Amino acid sequence: MKKYFLIIMVSVGLLVLSSCPQEIIDDPVIDDPIEEPVITACGVEDPATNFPWLAELIATAENDTTGKYLGTIWLEKYEEQDVFVVNMTLGHVMYTYHFFDCQGEPVTVKNRREFVMHLKKDIVIYRKPIVACGIADPATNIPWLAALIKRIIEDQPAGLRGEIFLVNFKGQDLFATTMSFGSGAFYIFDCSGNHLDDASPHYGCEVCWYIATHYFDVLANNHHFGFEDDDDYLALRYAITRDIVIFSSFDY
Repeated sequence: MKKYFLIIMVSVGLLVLSSCPQEIIDDPVIDDPIEEPVITACGVEDPATNFPWLAELIATAENDTTGKYLGTIWLEKYEEQDVFVVNMTLGHVMYTYHFFDCQGEPVTVKNRREFVMHLKKDIVIYRKPIVACGIADPATNIPWLAALIKRIIEDQPAGLRGEIFLVNFKGQDLFATTMSFGSGAFYIFDCSGNHLDDASPHYGCEVCWYIATHYFDVLANNHHFGFEDDDDYLALRYAITRDIVIFSSFDY
């Protein structure tokens, strides 16, 4: 009797256990780490580390505080050869694009305008962007400035010749441009695209009228701003060091 009772109890117990919902425990999913693609130039992997001249340039850019080494370095192809495109002034105001081979020697590009305009910019070796008005890469990401630069590029090589500089004056980011009219005048924009009117009779912008009539249709607004007196404007002129170049039409 006890034997049968024991068999019955065991059977009931197994039945109860089999009827209970089982908790499904998924195996933890471990994501594989995303591996960065290995960059190879001239048959050498990781050129930013293994090319001494490039490693030195990047180290200089990292430690620079003048703004001359702000920008991007890309790996591109020119005449089927690997070339490094350095979009920094490197202390040269006229050009913001410089080209080097794998040994660090300058490369002369025959048709500079076409080459620069058709850069792929898909293999980034190093990047330390210009930041203006709280926005990285203002030449691309500030709409009025991007539109103005686009118009200037379209007008090359017969259009305006000169550069656009970034200057911080009394805590305010401003864009100063001087074009090749022989006047040496600066044309000043604030972050919203407002421009400095000829508010100063002695240090005003002599070429403002020309630029306004030819380029203001691409700007978001045409409001003017000025300075309180000539001394204030002259102080701004001295504050323009030309170290941080946003754009140079000589590249095109």
